[in-house]
Amino acid sequence: MIGFAFAGVVLDQVQHFAVFKQVTELFILVPVILNLKSSLELNLASRLSEAANSDTLSFRLVMGNIALVQLQALLAAFASGLWVYILGGIINGGHFESEKGTSLVVSVSLITASLASLASSILMSIIVAVCKQIGIDPDNIATPLAASTGDLFTLVIMSAASVILGQFLSTNLPLIAGIIFLMPIPICWWLVSNNEFARPHIEKGWGAIFLGMAIATGAGIALERAIKRFPGLALVTPVLTGLAGCVGAIHASRWATRLLILAKEALQATATTLFAISIPVHWIFLLIIAFLNMAKTVKDPAEYALIFFVMYTLVAAFATACVLWLAGVLTRYCFRKGWSASSALPVIAALADLLGTGLLIGGFFMVRPAS
Repeated sequence: MIGFAFAGVVLDQVQHFAVFKQVTELFILVPVILNLKSSLELNLASRLSEAANSDTLSFRLVMGNIALVQLQALLAAFASGLWVYILGGIINGGHFESEKGTSLVVSVSLITASLASLASSILMSIIVAVCKQIGIDPDNIATPLAASTGDLFTLVIMSAASVILGQFLSTNLPLIAGIIFLMPIPICWWLVSNNEFARPHIEKGWGAIFLGMAIATGAGIALERAIKRFPGLALVTPVLTGLAGCVGAIHASRWATRLLILAKEALQATATTLFAISIPVHWIFLLIIAFLNMAKTVKDPAEYALIFFVMYTLVAAFATACVLWLAGVLTRYCFRKGWSASSALPVIAALADLLGTGLLIGGFFMVRPAS
């Protein structure tokens, strides 16, 4: 929860940066790159947890999977940067920035995905290895940590890259930066191709990754349109969508592990527990906002504090319940089709973003008219 809360604080601040006002496509990129990054790391956490629980975890397996995540991150980030820029121009009535704007969006996407994925991949690998050594189920630690810290790392790196490259928007520096971060792709491809643990996944999961990105685009468009109209929306959105996606990922990861080892477990009880735990966590977040007076980003918070609390709780409860149900359905569907059950994670994360963002914007509309 702390990671999601800080992610909300970061997003609430960066919306006022000049580069985000000048190149508004960066707002659409936020949920897309968060979904991409979270999906890759959740997949990694799930694969490593499966390996740990089946006693097949090894250094070579870990290194192969880290290279695989880098390869997927760079290729998907390049595609997502172009997609977001083109879509943003279409939404803005066919108005596109210069080719410098294209270079900026694509380069920010590449830099963010690469650096954040590398940092989180190393962290996840260490955590899973430690959990295995001390006898703790990695599903309970690696997946939620990947979901929470991933958003914070990603937003910080994205903000820094946007601000730095934005100062050189009229130069070729964004283009050069993008080219530099594309260069490791052949190396990563070679490493993955020569690793027996990662090689089977090199052609798998792309459909789910790009489907998740497409779904997350809807959340990005909604956020880009509403973030200026509702002060405070940027602060609470990462927490609501992040926690919903986190519990969905935990549930999906448990399904993937249990299906892999053919264990019989009452996972309905797990879903109920995750739901019951998540709601008080949301309340704690709201109390932190009130205690730190962060709610000043919402005009006249005392005027409708109770109704906002009720609205937020209802939205969080409904979104969490839907994501938990979808996590079980999609994971079992992937397993029946012979796909890796972790392939459902990108779609689960994207649906959490879209559903949570949409419901939250609707709640803001009901609680208070747009500013």
